[in-house]
Amino acid sequence: MELGENLDFDSTRGLYFVSDTHKTCIASADGFVTPLFVIALQGKLSELSEQIMHTKEWQRIPVNTTFVSYVQLCHYVALSEHEAVNKAMPEGQREALDKLTRAYLNWVIECEDKIVAEKPSVWFEPAFYPAGVSDPTGGDDLYNQYDAIPFGGFARTAFYFFISNTAKDTIRATLHSDDLLSSAKTAIAKCKNIFADKDNVILNPGMFRRLLETYLDWRYRQTETALAHDVTLVDDDLWQHIFDEESRAYKSFDDNMDRCRLYGLRPLLTLQSDFLKRMQKDHPFITSTGKRINPNNLPAEGDYKALALWLESEKKNGNDYLANVGGKVTKLCEDIHFKRKIAWKYIEADSLRHAIRALKGSK
Repeated sequence: MELGENLDFDSTRGLYFVSDTHKTCIASADGFVTPLFVIALQGKLSELSEQIMHTKEWQRIPVNTTFVSYVQLCHYVALSEHEAVNKAMPEGQREALDKLTRAYLNWVIECEDKIVAEKPSVWFEPAFYPAGVSDPTGGDDLYNQYDAIPFGGFARTAFYFFISNTAKDTIRATLHSDDLLSSAKTAIAKCKNIFADKDNVILNPGMFRRLLETYLDWRYRQTETALAHDVTLVDDDLWQHIFDEESRAYKSFDDNMDRCRLYGLRPLLTLQSDFLKRMQKDHPFITSTGKRINPNNLPAEGDYKALALWLESEKKNGNDYLANVGGKVTKLCEDIHFKRKIAWKYIEADSLRHAIRALKGSK
């Protein structure tokens, strides 16, 4: 579809500038901003403005990620500043164009906010990749630059989350400005500048508690999947594994705070420390020694004398585990549920049998 001199619209690809030698895409057809410009270039947008605003046709376009708004903002700026587009734009269309663009972007941001509200973990990995910003280390991923920061676990995850949140707050603020174009250009520049310096990432303490709660659940599910092959592990074992990894990450971060001059990220160090304290409150059987505290005076793994004593004590309390397997020690040692009960990965039948005989002989 030709839209005046040198402009061509492909409904599946986007709006193009066509010269004698080149055909360049100004903005893709994704979203609703480019179609709004096409209708404006046809001189029909002002006339259809109320109808479009009333029907909100853009609600038929899916919003599946949290930075559709940024891409649409970039389309708006690229089209608004293109010389051929401005030359071909009929009079009386700009006001309706800005009004509808603002309404559409407000809706997109509401959809994006809903995605994050329902599942904050969508920002637990790198999510915001602004066009035109490359990895300063020369790698393929913009986030490679943060590999040099000696932090991990919750601190790194929170940092990634706040990169996305900083960008989204910047985009959201754009729509409150009277001059949409000027504000949009400023917002795009600020979003790109987030990656110029780690201190440009705004760490919002008001989100710390919600972030911690979500991370606890997300981290557990990740660990459960990673260790799914080990059927002997119970919940406390998984939490101990998480605690150990997070403790190592905290120590590395803390040890390098001064050496790497990470003062701007100190709130994340405190946050990770608070995370460890919270885990110990929620799961009193985990310890900083790396070995889970015994919740029911269970025998330490490998201590067969203690295991024999425990079996005798349990028998007196009405839990005769040997009798439940027909008195067969080998069968008890192979019982997955029993190993899970006492949190042992392996039980050597002859060693247990010897310990039981020794206990009986001492009476």
